[in-house]
Amino acid sequence: MKNRRVGTFTMGLSLIITGFLSIILLFTNAVSIFAVMKLSPLILVCLGAEMLVYSVRIKDETLKYDGLAIFVSFALIAGTLLSTAAVVVVDHFKLLN
Repeated sequence: MKNRRVGTFTMGLSLIITGFLSIILLFTNAVSIFAVMKLSPLILVCLGAEMLVYSVRIKDETLKYDGLAIFVSFALIAGTLLSTAAVVVVDHFKLLN
């Protein structure tokens, strides 16, 4: 019986989405940082969907949560959003002066 790690796909997907949204935030004014932060619960939805898909599709393997991948996802997303927010705030204050 093999172990299947759950959470790795969600980590990759959340990093890709966070990266694209950060690029959009830095180079356009089309999306606000607060709108992006409101989307952060989607990570939990993706993780839950990944767990359900693996538990239904794969019966002969045990699921093991990839805790490190889940922690790194949240830490990197928080850091990316905070640094992007800092750049947006600094640019806003530069425009005011």
